[in-house]
Amino acid sequence: MSLVTMAPVSVYSQRNIDSEKKITYSDLESYVSFLASPLLKGRKDGEEGLEIAAQYIASQAKLIGLKPANGSSYFQPYPIIRKSMDPDQTKIQIISDGKDTVTLKDPFFQLVPTGPSDLIIEGEVVFAGYGIKADKYKYNDFANIQMEGKILLIMERAPMSEDGKKCQFAEPNWSTSLNFQMKLPVLMFSKAKAILFVPDPKSGYKSLSESGPGFAGYLNTSVTLKSEKEVVNTFMQAMPKVIFINKSIADALLNGSGHTLEELQKKIDSTLTPNSFLITNKQLKITEVSIKEEKILNNVAGYIEGSDPSGKMK
Repeated sequence: MSLVTMAPVSVYSQRNIDSEKKITYSDLESYVSFLASPLLKGRKDGEEGLEIAAQYIASQAKLIGLKPANGSSYFQPYPIIRKSMDPDQTKIQIISDGKDTVTLKDPFFQLVPTGPSDLIIEGEVVFAGYGIKADKYKYNDFANIQMEGKILLIMERAPMSEDGKKCQFAEPNWSTSLNFQMKLPVLMFSKAKAILFVPDPKSGYKSLSESGPGFAGYLNTSVTLKSEKEVVNTFMQAMPKVIFINKSIADALLNGSGHTLEELQKKIDSTLTPNSFLITNKQLKITEVSIKEEKILNNVAGYIEGSDPSGKMK
């Protein structure tokens, strides 16, 4: 997985303290509580929350007597390129034999390659259950399907109890937000065109925006320094694209197949038997278009002037 370049907002600080004035627990708690508050919405690069955090830290630097590190300013500006999906041109289309094409604009989130990009994926879709091959439980969602060249539709998590709260497989991570990481080692070498992860109906979620808003926000945009060249990972480019989709897209794909996602999950969970199949007479086309915009971010820096009149370090 590639990493988003984070804009550092930092300050080295120290009070002009004597024996009566010290940094207290309540001081530190107040700083951290504000910077970690929902008001700042994660302090994402290029977003208002990061600017609020920078202004707050600069004001605290001035309050405790730090001198500005950039002439008369605590801010050190630098340009970044922020990449996001173009909502007007990005879309998912379901092309059915003899029927009108269905176009869906529900947001989706790309894990491989990470973040918004420009691509078109088109092909047949195979429902592959939970996307699990677990010899320990004699369970294999891939046993009777052709994966190469297909788009795989996969539910998150693993076979669950009737109420959807307990996983029927012993490993705890199957039912956590890390479940997709346990599936990827097999899926990435499946030679599929793409892997579509969808929340399983028993989870109660419809999209990654609901189940993991922080992770969705991370995947929603990417940021690089303006001076950096965009690096193309040829190895990852050869791997299947991995995308988190809204449940409404899975429902539209299964419409007319004689199955629903809810019914398929209940059947798999009650029998612990895979129920994978090719969704016939339909093609899926994913068109993703990115947009770029330049933004100015700021480091925040202050310093404590040395006390040696000669300017030499002791």
